[in-house]
Amino acid sequence: KKVLQDPAVKKRIEDTGSLVVGNSPQEFAKELP
Repeated sequence: KKVLQDPAVKKRIEDTGSLVVGNSPQEFAKELP
């Protein structure tokens, strides 16, 4: 999660069209149908 706070890393991810969230695998699993 710490690396996602780096502005350069965050911008690079956002430039691909992805959202930077930083959830745990367990939190992500809750979002799946």
